[in-house]
Amino acid sequence: NTQQALALPEKEVIQRTFQYGYLVTTSLQSLALPSASPSLLG
Repeated sequence: NTQQALALPEKEVIQRTFQYGYLVTTSLQSLALPSASPSLLG
């Protein structure tokens, strides 16, 4: 819910965004070829 996210403290929003991004990156790495993983990490 976007409204709930806007109501969260800034630190909590950043933390949740970081955790979500970490999960997405890990999932992409597990699906991608090992040679593609470095590019996913940026």
